[in-house]
Amino acid sequence: MFNGPWAEGTVPPELFELAHDAIERRGSNGWSGQAYSFLLQHGGEDDQEFILDILENGSAQQKSDALYALQTSPNLLPSSMLLRLVEDGDANVRRAAVYALQQRGEEISEELEDVLLRRFENGSGGAGWDDTEQALAQLGTSRARRALMDRVESGTDNESRRALSAIVYSGDAEQLDDLLDILEDSDDPAMRRRIYDNVLYSNAPNLDQFVEHALEEEDSYLAANAVSALGRMGTPESRDQLSELLDAEDGQVRSAAISAIAQQGGRDAEKVLLDALDDPDTQYSALSGLQTLGTKGARDALVDIARDGDDPSLRTQALNSLAWSGGKEGEEVILDALDDDDESVRSTAIYALQSVGSSKSADALADLIEDGDPDDPTTVQAASVLQTMGGKAAEEQKERIEELLGYSSDTMGDTGMWGGLEGLGYLGYIE
Repeated sequence: MFNGPWAEGTVPPELFELAHDAIERRGSNGWSGQAYSFLLQHGGEDDQEFILDILENGSAQQKSDALYALQTSPNLLPSSMLLRLVEDGDANVRRAAVYALQQRGEEISEELEDVLLRRFENGSGGAGWDDTEQALAQLGTSRARRALMDRVESGTDNESRRALSAIVYSGDAEQLDDLLDILEDSDDPAMRRRIYDNVLYSNAPNLDQFVEHALEEEDSYLAANAVSALGRMGTPESRDQLSELLDAEDGQVRSAAISAIAQQGGRDAEKVLLDALDDPDTQYSALSGLQTLGTKGARDALVDIARDGDDPSLRTQALNSLAWSGGKEGEEVILDALDDDDESVRSTAIYALQSVGSSKSADALADLIEDGDPDDPTTVQAASVLQTMGGKAAEEQKERIEELLGYSSDTMGDTGMWGGLEGLGYLGYIE
């Protein structure tokens, strides 16, 4: 409505009234946003004063609405006003004003830099996210870069992390190179970790250089994060590095390499994961990776482990993976696990059947609670899961469920909720 090709003197008068009405109703939709630009472009002196008064004296919400609406036409506002709004008391208003100024071009960048540096040096933002750091990083001037790097090296942990986050988010290669210089020169382990924590989870253009530095660290956590970053890079060179890291001495690094290879996939990934099942340091990552991979060979391996694995914890993880991935064969394996010798495996199978959610699974749980020992925790667990699943089997076993859980699902009985919780073993400490 407000974006018509209006020539001077051709705007229908009623549009001005509609524009005022749209703004005063504060809809932050596209229509009211167009109203701000419309009044500044086509309105008279009173219309323009109306908008300027909002930016000078309106609420924080009104100011930010106006600024965000005008970002596509930032030159409609005087730069002096925008510079004042950069120092507004509300973070949303400051953020919108900075963005509007950035859209105006190079002629005001030095003034904006002065305002941002003043806020930065005066401790802007407190514990909250203020965007001052981000705006400085996007400016990328020598003064802005120097201020941010000083904050990285000399600020508190919170200040340093905010500056780092802004630098990494900007993706500016020169500023990221500055961070590499800090890594090479600094012996402060806390600061090094802060840098890695920000860069290794990013898509920085020189991420590979940070990865190389992190792999040389003695900290296993950092090295493992670097391996994960290699997996996200997805280049042939990164895949070759991951293959080499399968032989690393550090088990945490080997485990991270297995997870990264599973994420990348590829023709040889299945064999790598199957081989990793024999390594105690990598077998859990390999199991998770097989679920991620999802090939027939990976699924067959999960079935074999769930049925015949020696380690109960591996059997439970395989059961959870089969429940997540679905399929008839997986359900059969989970049903068989209800008779496992290990209580933790039986318990996992019960909750895995809840994830499967089929009538066949519900019937198996009904059989379990009908014949099960009430003193066996897994019998009570099965009753709770079946009640949650609902359906015909749950209705037929309603009395048995209430008996095992210790309360009536209709009236809560004499024991009430507390009796039910005690039956589940949660309130044994209450006299």
